[in-house]
Formats: sequence, C-alpha cells, structure tokens
Amino acid sequence: MIAPETIYTQAREWLGVPYRHQGRTREGCDCLGLIVAVAAELGIAQWRVPGYSGWPDGRTLEAACRRHLQPAALPGCGAVGLFWYARRGRAQHLAIFGRLDDGRLSMIHSLKTNARVVEHGLDEFWRARLLSCWSLPGVDMAREPDLSPEARRA
Repeated sequence: MIAPETIYTQAREWLGVPYRHQGRTREGCDCLGLIVAVAAELGIAQWRVPGYSGWPDGRTLEAACRRHLQPAALPGCGAVGLFWYARRGRAQHLAIFGRLDDGRLSMIHSLKTNARVVEHGLDEFWRARLLSCWSLPGVDMAREPDLSPEARRA
C-alpha cells in the first residue's frame, strides 16, 4: 500500500508546471494530466482519457474517476477531489488534496486561469464545488497522515 502523503509529496513536485490542455508532462499539464502523471511516476497506474475538450462536459472526468480510481469517503491528504467549476453540478475539475503547515486542507491543481500547477487552501469557493472524493488504486486512505511541521521535521 502507498501512503497518502506519498501522493501529496509527489504532487508538490509539480508546483509551477505550466497549464497545458491534455498535457501529461512537466512541460505542461491540465488537472487530469496532473493526476495521471503523479500516478504514473509512482508506478500506480498508467491510464488514458483521450479526446476531452477544454470545457469538460461533466461526464468525461466522472467516468474517468469511476473507471480508474476508488471512492473515498472524505477529502484528505492524498485523495483526489472531483469538482464542478463553471457549470453547477457537472464534473469539470480535479485536484489532489494535501495539508498546509497551519493544518488546513489544501488542493494542488492545474487550472487554465492559474496558468500553472498551484497549491492553496481549500477555501469556500472550492469546498462548495466539491462533488466527490477518490483515491488512487493501492493508496491507504484509512488514516489521515500527520503532515504537521513537527512531523515533517522528524
């Protein structure tokens, strides 16, 4: 089993990578590309979701989650969040959850408006848009890892 903090740590390695629609490399990625690339780097899964538009229809990302991920009960470090963005209720965005130094839940994601992969707190804007939570296959989501600054230094 892979620890959830391993997913988060690997995702943080992608911070600053430019946004590129359907990108899967450090030269550029989109929200799905980030999830696929992190999984591939960790040897978890190799999967493709070809031919989706820059304005997701609400079915493609949810179908990809159902096909390649496992349901998770709550957002937690290392889990994948499925969100609606501009079209209420339609799955249009993905992010990997983590924890900031102050203990707040964070999200790492690539969004065209950010122009790159970023991490920030899970604020009310995104919390209200969370549709479901998922985990990569083989990730032990049974426990929330201790990502406090003290634990990171240990």
